[in-house]
Amino acid sequence: MCMSAEAFCRVRGASQDSGSGEMRSIPAYRVVCFALAIVLLFASALKTRLVLDSAWLATAPQPDEGWVSAAAAVMEWILAAWLLCGVAPAMARRAAMALLGAFVAMSAWRLLHGQVDCGCFGGLRVHPALTLSFDLSALSLIYWLGRAALPDSAPAGRSRMRLARIAGAAAVAVLLPAAVLAATHFREMRSEQLVVLDPQSWRGKPFPLLDFVDGPARADLLTSERTIILFNRQCDTCREYLAHLALTRGSKPQATGVRVIDIAPAGLARPDGFATAFREIRLRQGVVYAVNVPLEVSLKSGVVEKVRRPER
Repeated sequence: MCMSAEAFCRVRGASQDSGSGEMRSIPAYRVVCFALAIVLLFASALKTRLVLDSAWLATAPQPDEGWVSAAAAVMEWILAAWLLCGVAPAMARRAAMALLGAFVAMSAWRLLHGQVDCGCFGGLRVHPALTLSFDLSALSLIYWLGRAALPDSAPAGRSRMRLARIAGAAAVAVLLPAAVLAATHFREMRSEQLVVLDPQSWRGKPFPLLDFVDGPARADLLTSERTIILFNRQCDTCREYLAHLALTRGSKPQATGVRVIDIAPAGLARPDGFATAFREIRLRQGVVYAVNVPLEVSLKSGVVEKVRRPER
């Protein structure tokens, strides 16, 4: 059956118009993917800094602060690099939607439980309401803009352009996190401050070191009753007291409500073989804390009930 030239042009024009709507959404989709990748790299770098600091200080990693944070940082970096290089875009879109869905669930959970830090950006505090809004927006945009027929693999041809894009993605994925890590390091070095603590004035007031605790540990100190031991890893009396206290707390000291906080400057090395038996809370770096230790502080929902100096 033959088709007239006029009919052929109408069919071809309709086909081009339907395809152009999808193709117009592709540049917008790429912009959203690029923005999401940058945010993921930023978050990955800050999580990495928090994990490395904790490891350097030899703090005992907790389920929500140790390997989970490290795994999240790795997944965020991989997905960011994947989105930037443009390989298998349809699969990358599905992976991004899955990760954003998990982020939405976590941010919503923290928001509903009254937490003030989403824990997404390492030591940088961001309210869960802000991250929930961002995650929902990114998820919606990637879903709707990515509904255009994305191929399961990059189209053949233009190999030089593809290689250049992959090389550029690799450079961004390496240089941006490195720049964030370097910037946070030098900022802390230049902004060191001295905080003089007066324990005798704490009773009945919020624990003053709450403002210097980063990450989920802050929420832990605001929960129920906690006993805080301030110590210095270079202090012989502190180490002896912690060892004695561990013996009185049974076979699983980490499961108790005791938390220990090392106030020693970050540059001081740990004595060989020294490790606390209790869960350790990491203070913000770039601050010098001045207080006589060891010191025991009893908290209830973040408020100081009692302060005493151990006899031992």
